Amino acid sequence: MVMRTLRENVKWIMVAIVILFCLSIFGMYGFGSRGPKKETGAKDYAIAEIDGKKVMRSALERNLSSYVERANIKDITSADIPGLYQATLDNMVIQAALSREAEALGVIATEEEVEAQIKEIENQFPTKEAFQQYIEQNGIDMKDLRKSISDQLAQMRLIEESTMAIKTSDEEVADFYEQAKTVFFHQPEGFTVKLARFKTKDSAQDVYQFLDNYWTWDEALEVVSSSDITDVTSGDATAFVPVAAFTGQLESVRDLPLNKVSEVLEVASDDFLLVMKTGKVEESFTPFEEVSGDVREMIEGQKKQQAQSKYIEEIKSKTNVKILDESLFPKPEEKTEELAEQVSADKPTE
Repeated sequence: MVMRTLRENVKWIMVAIVILFCLSIFGMYGFGSRGPKKETGAKDYAIAEIDGKKVMRSALERNLSSYVERANIKDITSADIPGLYQATLDNMVIQAALSREAEALGVIATEEEVEAQIKEIENQFPTKEAFQQYIEQNGIDMKDLRKSISDQLAQMRLIEESTMAIKTSDEEVADFYEQAKTVFFHQPEGFTVKLARFKTKDSAQDVYQFLDNYWTWDEALEVVSSSDITDVTSGDATAFVPVAAFTGQLESVRDLPLNKVSEVLEVASDDFLLVMKTGKVEESFTPFEEVSGDVREMIEGQKKQQAQSKYIEEIKSKTNVKILDESLFPKPEEKTEELAEQVSADKPTE
């Protein structure tokens, strides 16, 4: 489970750096997300080289901590650590590749853009003084922070520029709508309903009797204690239930007239249900004109993800990575098994 989450998050980080930047700016840069750095007593050493520059064990650990926190990875075991180290190093390689390309192409962020991001960070704190206190307590050098923000903005611009030429034709939009309308834009035949669930059969039976004597839905519900009701639609609220769902215990409701309450349905020993259909909903499809913009955005989003992934892989392949401590990372046979698992998971079913 952890490794599947890992693969998904690596791909997500590769194609959504802009989102990451907005969500967790301190976490991205490794600045003080867990307080000032403390000496652990362990000897620091180089565990890899990226384009000839050494990657220290301490840097890998800091980036791993930030990565796990951002990706919200839970229940990590010792068996997961090599894969997490590998994913963290891969992300560091991507950052280094983007930084190299930005420098080579002369892509830089303006002072105004950097200042705007500093302001955005500051606005996450209740006061300017609280922001300054955080900076001081965590030993954050503003010069380093501004440099990191500038680098990230330049890298984001590189990724954005890799997709600027992507366009979607009207024909593609129309074709996608026709192929996917039964999945995304289909409203099946069904009914709007009001429902109420009770802890005891007696409570449900009391409400049923009042409804059967022409009390309104809300009036009838008031005859029992609210503590006896576990779920309810009240007022003008209704739920939609497709015709196909009226099976099993709900089968008796299928042919029930509108605005006629069902008899008490026993779901479990402490779960009793009343249902009242309030309206018929015919099968329909959302018109193309209403969703064409969403369809176009969906197609272009997929194209951009593919283009960004391809661009990242291209610049990553130009990066020279040398592992100095192989004991930290997955063994070659483990990588082969992981690749086979991923290929099997991605293979379409026939």
